[in-house]
This record gives sequence, C-alpha cells and structure tokens, in this order.
Amino acid sequence: MPKSVQKYRCLIISPSDVPEERQTLMDSINRWNAFVGQAFDQVIEPVAWGSHAVPSLGGRPQGLFNRTVDDCDLGIAVFWSRLGTPTGDHSSGSVEEIERLKTAGKPVLVYFSEKPIPVFQLSDASEYPRLAKFREGLKTQGILQVFSTPDQLGAFVISHLTRVMQELSGLGAVIPDARGREGGAPSILTAPAPDVRLKVGLYNMMVPRPRGAYSEDTPMRQEQSAYIVTVENHSPVPVFLSSITLELDKPGDPQPHGLFMAYDLLGQSPNQRIEPGNSFQFAWGLESLLKAIGVDKLKAAVAVDKVGRRFETAPGEADAPLRKRVSGLTSR
Repeated sequence: MPKSVQKYRCLIISPSDVPEERQTLMDSINRWNAFVGQAFDQVIEPVAWGSHAVPSLGGRPQGLFNRTVDDCDLGIAVFWSRLGTPTGDHSSGSVEEIERLKTAGKPVLVYFSEKPIPVFQLSDASEYPRLAKFREGLKTQGILQVFSTPDQLGAFVISHLTRVMQELSGLGAVIPDARGREGGAPSILTAPAPDVRLKVGLYNMMVPRPRGAYSEDTPMRQEQSAYIVTVENHSPVPVFLSSITLELDKPGDPQPHGLFMAYDLLGQSPNQRIEPGNSFQFAWGLESLLKAIGVDKLKAAVAVDKVGRRFETAPGEADAPLRKRVSGLTSR
C-alpha cells in the first residue's frame, strides 16, 4: 500500500583515493533506509559527483555541479591521503562542497581514515600536507570522526545519520546531541549507544580436549560445564566488540579488576562483529572459574565495543548462576 515519506538528499563528498569508503557510505545509507528510515517514514537519497554530475558547458566544472550540491539537505565527507583537485575557488572540490553546505547551515559529517598510507600513495609530496592543514583547520570548527576500517566507518555513519535525521525531522529529543566543551572547543564525537544486552548462564558444551598425550580412543572433544556470556545486539546497526571481561568486586578498591581471556573455550576471540538481531556467546570453563574467583567476587559481566562503550549485566545477575550451582552442589 503506498504511503507518504519524507525524502532527504545526502551529498557524498570524497576525493578519488577512497573508492571503497565511498561505496561504504552508499551501502550505509541504504542500510539506514531499510532498518531505521522505514520506521520514521524517511528515506535518504545518496548524491555524488559520479552519479549526478551532468555533462554541460558554461562554467567551472565544480561551479556547474554546485547546483546539485545546493539541492542537498546534508553531506558526508570522507578523507584518507588526498585533499583533491583545486577548483579555482577552493583548494579542492570536496572542500568547496563542504563549505557550501556549511555556509547554508546544513549538517556535514566528516570522517578521516587512519589506515596506513602506502609509499606510492604519497608520490605527490604536496598532497598529504594540504590534507593535514585542512584537517587541522576543521578541528577548530566542529567535531571530526576517525575510523580504521570500512566496516567501522559504516557503523559510525548509520548511528550518526540517526542523530542528524532526527534533528532534521524534528525528532531530536530521541537521541541527544554531542556537545562541545566549554569555550567552544570540539569534544570527541561518539555515536549514540546501541542497544546491547548481556545475559549469563551455565551450560554443558562440547569443547576441544586440552593439548597433551592421549590414547587413540580418547575423543577429540569432551563435555565441559561452562559459564557463558551472551551478548545480544538489539540495535538497527552492527556492533563491533573489543573485549568481554568478568569484573571482580574488591571492597575498598575503587579500581575495577577484570578476569580477561583472549580466547574462550572454543578458541573464539571476543573481537566480533554482531549484526542487528544477532548474538555472540563467550564461554569460561566453570570449574576453573570457581577455583579462580569463587562466587563472592564476581560483580558483572562486561562487554566493550571498539568505540569504548561499555555494556554490562544488571546488579546481582552475573553471580546468580554460580551461586545457584554451588548451592545445588552443597545441598546434595
């Protein structure tokens, strides 16, 4: 059944050295339309030089394209090793597009890649210094965001787009804005916290046998009781985990102490990408866990994502399965 939607145009701003990141921006907008925009009857149309520039004569190439720029409602810019080609009026087309949107009072999200730059990419000795100077100038004008991989960029963009679109459509109270520090200096931009929930429980699972010498009839896998932390992603965007720890309670010590494992019983790393609606389970050996901390020191199960955001179990939830197991053993 047809329905009315609000349509916004988003300018994709990027020099020629970031084709993968440019495609990530396109894909992220499409994912935002599918998972978030449809809930608010909003749709974002990505606009870019490669897809929207029309062959024509009668002026500077960038000047002709500026008609399309002025028709956009917001912009997303991404840079890596190049600033771009000067236009005659500005140091590059990307800079001119950012300035036009900014002067018109339209929001612009600006991202800088921190992936290593190969030597051949620096063949033009003046290019990177131009970009560095431009970046330094932007730091006094607002908030920038850095990223390491296209996947991380995509996660940032979807979350940041949600904030910007809520403001453009009058729904800004849903997610608070990022505020600068006193004196107008920009603060560090962080995406709105995703809806991540942690659950814990005890399960029997088949795990690879420890290394060592075994007879030929010894099974390669054996059953073992495990304490499992389940990290659930209830957000419309992927979540990138960095670590999962068991935080210990040490009375009188204000510093948190965690029981960290680089790999779990199945050899899994906590560095995981969790898609919307999916979950990830990380397992500790129950017997070794009880020997290491008992049941009185466990305060919380904690997951941290690659942005540094922390998610944890509710008070009293993390140690409940351990207490129940110990209580069951002592009552026999």
